[in-house]
Amino acid sequence: MLVAVFVLHGWSYETLSALLIALLLFGLLRASVDLLFQRETFQKKIPNPGVVKFFINALLLIFISKVLPSFALDKTSTAFWASFVIVFVLSLLKFKPSQKETAPLQKSPTIKEARARVISSDEKNPS
Repeated sequence: MLVAVFVLHGWSYETLSALLIALLLFGLLRASVDLLFQRETFQKKIPNPGVVKFFINALLLIFISKVLPSFALDKTSTAFWASFVIVFVLSLLKFKPSQKETAPLQKSPTIKEARARVISSDEKNPS
């Protein structure tokens, strides 16, 4: 959210401490919403939780601007643009190019016999 505050226009806050309080409140509310999304039953009911989190971020920003008088948004569209920036920054922070996606191991129902031959010590050093 701090990146969105400095990148986008349409924010007004009286002091830096008011901004930090808004950031803290946003973080606490966002963490509590994320706890709901971690429940498997809740995830199965929503087809695309990323889009829902986008709108929840925007609604949280609007809510915080209504609750804190020293932190305000000029327009509602600022909250949605800020939500877009927040989602973008979070996706950049979660991106790890060094890790490759691997398919999970599949268990075979039966043990397959291996074809191999045993090499004795005489075969290693033919003289």
